[in-house]
Amino acid sequence: KEFSDLYRLTFDELMTLDGFKDKKAQNLLDSIEKSKETTLQRFLYALGIPNIGQKAAKQMILDLKSKIDTGALVENSLKGEESSLNQVGNESPDLTDAMLAMNSLGYSNADIMRALSRIEDKSDRSTQEWMTLILKNID
Repeated sequence: KEFSDLYRLTFDELMTLDGFKDKKAQNLLDSIEKSKETTLQRFLYALGIPNIGQKAAKQMILDLKSKIDTGALVENSLKGEESSLNQVGNESPDLTDAMLAMNSLGYSNADIMRALSRIEDKSDRSTQEWMTLILKNID
């Protein structure tokens, strides 16, 4: 099982678990759906890393963004995959950042690429908007 499997849970699957009734199962599914619309800063904070609060998480993102060659990282992380995402990512720094963030959060390259292939309008967006779209399209 992978972390992304959490986003594929169904109501019927939850109902087979001990202690789950309609309301509890629906509340969990609603919470999982809501988690798809978080920011990278909030996600880093939610990981519970010692001494990393919301301000530190924001600073980490800013510091790493300026120190990492994100284009090269995306190229290496997607190496060997048959997709035009490499080109798309290199054309949009925000998409590149979103792809890297999703990968660092445990989503596989295949999951990210499948999600991006479902997004018809690939016009430029912020990193947060790209991450939200990717999360909404991960199956």
